[in-house]
Amino acid sequence: LGLRVSWDKRYITLAPIATVLGLAFKVFDPDQLLGDKFEHGITCALLPKSHPGVELGNRHDPMGVRFYNGTTRGQDVFIPMDFVIGGQKNIGRGWQMLVSCLGAGRGISLPAMGVASAQSAFKGTVEYSFVREQFGLPIGRFEGIQEKMADIAGKTFLLESMRVLTTEGLGLGVKPSVVTAIAKYHMTELGRDVLNSAMDVQAGKAIQRGPQNTLAGGYSALPIAITVEGANILTRNLMIFGQGAMRCHPHLKDMVDLIHSNESSADAEFNKVLRKTIGFSVKNAFRSLGKGYLPFLRESESALPEVRQYEKRVNSIAAKLAPLADLSLAVLGGDLKKAELLSARLGDVMSYLYGAMAAIRFYEQRIEDRKLALPYFEYAMQWSLQQADQAIVNFINNFPNTATRGLMRLLTNTYTNSVKGISDDLVRELSLASMQDNSVKDQLTHLVRVIPGDGNDINEQAFKAKHAVAHLLSKVQKALRKEPVVPFISFEHALNKLQEKGVVNAEEAAKLHDYNEKRKLAVRVDEYTFDLELLPASQTLTAVDGGKNAA
Repeated sequence: LGLRVSWDKRYITLAPIATVLGLAFKVFDPDQLLGDKFEHGITCALLPKSHPGVELGNRHDPMGVRFYNGTTRGQDVFIPMDFVIGGQKNIGRGWQMLVSCLGAGRGISLPAMGVASAQSAFKGTVEYSFVREQFGLPIGRFEGIQEKMADIAGKTFLLESMRVLTTEGLGLGVKPSVVTAIAKYHMTELGRDVLNSAMDVQAGKAIQRGPQNTLAGGYSALPIAITVEGANILTRNLMIFGQGAMRCHPHLKDMVDLIHSNESSADAEFNKVLRKTIGFSVKNAFRSLGKGYLPFLRESESALPEVRQYEKRVNSIAAKLAPLADLSLAVLGGDLKKAELLSARLGDVMSYLYGAMAAIRFYEQRIEDRKLALPYFEYAMQWSLQQADQAIVNFINNFPNTATRGLMRLLTNTYTNSVKGISDDLVRELSLASMQDNSVKDQLTHLVRVIPGDGNDINEQAFKAKHAVAHLLSKVQKALRKEPVVPFISFEHALNKLQEKGVVNAEEAAKLHDYNEKRKLAVRVDEYTFDLELLPASQTLTAVDGGKNAA
């Protein structure tokens, strides 16, 4: 006894080099060889590559990133029952297996890609913004750039917080499918946000490919993380709240099981669970009313005063989410799954609360110097809670039942569309903090492996060199404002003139010249011949200097 299976899968990770193929397929039993059921549902099986009829080998080219991705096909392939995972008794249990597998892997590889991309983008961008100057100022001092830099820094802090919390849970052997769905969707999307902002800041340097470009590879590869292991649109709209409602509600799964039960006691048990569910919902409603209208009822357990204010907001938003979910399930029932825009927003509230919780935990337990990290923490918290508040507003505004919509507003104290945003003062504070060379920057870039001579190394050397001579640069700038060097042919020329005047001594001039050489190397972009043969940096920098001197 076996199964006759046909499939045509268009793109599967590792398919070209796999020795064992995992298939998930629907099983039908028209001859009722397995019993009286016709449709048995999704089933998982493992097939050796050498099994007759299995086709593997063709490759794809995913965004130019060199990892194996390809196709697998089969037509009327006979699969023995021994190939079904768990044997014949597990036919129809494939969905649980898939969710269980995704519960671990989905929370590691792709979120890690989002975090690593963000950390690389954060490191390269703050270092470049500190070294690259315009009108005599680092570009990181201009407010337009600061808006992007603060977003990069705050979201990188949030991503690292979520990485630590999620992987610690997985390390304990937990397989939280809802949490890993949150991690997969939001951490890859946040990684994309950070990388896009970094591209905007680094601008011309970011779009020129070559060994010194630290962004282009990640920029090309990140859409892969958005796409695989459950595309992000699917994950957000169907999986996070769709699975979360069933797993988080204390009675909902029991109700569903009892509805489908054939036991004689099922009706009586269902009535008991129904009464518990109603009581639970009423309790949620009063909890939301209390915390929505009476701020002193919002709990906070942290010993840190800067954390308590955010804990209270988290407490309030969580209280609001519960009656919104209860009322949605009561009014829409199974149709809520089809109302993807609504269920996605409920999932967003839950997701941003998870991110906020992770940021609090990371700040309390992992940060070495909280004073230095405070702007990062505040931005991460304010952004997360702002997104959660906005999701609640959008959910209520678009709920289809007018009477329920009014009740939702009452229970959650949500009568306006205005949502508290992030102040310009915090943006300026965080952007300046991000350009400092300290332990927080090290913690938020620890996944970036700096290799001598690569783009990250070049940027880092210039960044550290400028910090080392910052007091000398200030001295030079004051001298030049007092008595400009005319004509200002180059920084080197001006520095030599200042040394002749005794403004700087030989040792100071040597340090400044060393920094300037590292600066020029950091801000340059890779150059090629007309036939796209890479030119060495020494050749192009010499040419630039010569041009300046000639001018």
